[in-house]
Amino acid sequence: MTEQELITTLIEMVKSDDSKKDKDQLLEALMYTEIQLDRTTQHSSKLNHFWEDIIVLTSPSFFKIIEKNKEYIISLINKIYPDCDSYPYELLNVKFRPCLLSGSINNGEQDVIFDAIKQYLINEIRAAKYLIWVAMAWFTDKEIYNELLIKKKQGLNIQIILDKNDTNETTEFDLETHFDVYRMKVSSKYKNIMHLKFCIIDLKKVLHGTYNWTRAASYNKEGLDHSSYPTIVDKYADEFMSLKKECLEQQNSL
Repeated sequence: MTEQELITTLIEMVKSDDSKKDKDQLLEALMYTEIQLDRTTQHSSKLNHFWEDIIVLTSPSFFKIIEKNKEYIISLINKIYPDCDSYPYELLNVKFRPCLLSGSINNGEQDVIFDAIKQYLINEIRAAKYLIWVAMAWFTDKEIYNELLIKKKQGLNIQIILDKNDTNETTEFDLETHFDVYRMKVSSKYKNIMHLKFCIIDLKKVLHGTYNWTRAASYNKEGLDHSSYPTIVDKYADEFMSLKKECLEQQNSL
């Protein structure tokens, strides 16, 4: 078993444990956790096997949550840990340490969707808990609009950046009445547009691809990527803030 396989399996086991009351907090902490295997040359109780320690390294910001769940994590690791002759190690200790991890943690998931994209989007919107940030070249689909409206009434922070074009200006619904909306006109001597199409959910996942939020898109051949890798989500969040800043500067210059 590799270090990446161990942390990925651990995360999946926590996800599937519906009895865990603080599951969301623990999962967030595990996204900023690495596992190291400290293998020794000391023979263990099994023939031709050696002892190894598992070291759980967590960003200091999340270490208290991990430490609080230490016994729970150890119990899961004991279930995951290979118990077979083909794996040449035996588990000696599980150790927990706060650590300034080098680089960004890449524990996450990625998938590509080609079928029933609209329903997939709607399901992700319905699952959102805190915020939905949208950057979209075209947005005319009233069904998706209605789903956003439901989440707005639940108190979520919803912000939308659109390309400033005639199609977005003549929809059958008024986005500005309910949401923070920023319309971007790309500054160029050519007829360029804000052609991005992505949606950030809770700063934990991003949906991006070719799919515009239009009624016609449901009948096109489109693709949608879903990523929960923190490094990817952070890049899209940074881009959203950059676009928003540019929109505000355009507004202030009028």
